[in-house]
Amino acid sequence: RSSTAEELTRRVDADGQVLVRDYKTIDGAGIGFSRLRKDVGLHASVMTTPRLDAEERAKQLLEWLAELLTAHPAVSAIVVQALVDVTDGEDVLCVDKGVGEQKQQQQQQQ
Repeated sequence: RSSTAEELTRRVDADGQVLVRDYKTIDGAGIGFSRLRKDVGLHASVMTTPRLDAEERAKQLLEWLAELLTAHPAVSAIVVQALVDVTDGEDVLCVDKGVGEQKQQQQQQQ
């Protein structure tokens, strides 16, 4: 039992969370949740299989993105710019002045 506790602790330290038990029914999960929360005082939650799968996909995507960002400074700049672009693609720093003026005139005419 001690080695199991140590392994769970290691996984929490590494990932920030750990799957303690896999329940087949929501009632069973609710009982387990109550036991962990009340009896042991742990922060617990009930997660569905699709939610766990989505978290795993997100984790893999972020790991891939991190590798991509370290590949080359230019790649990093492009990805960061795309992630923080809140201008709907009309970034004034990246648009040709003539094109930007044409769009502005079109918007004023409407």
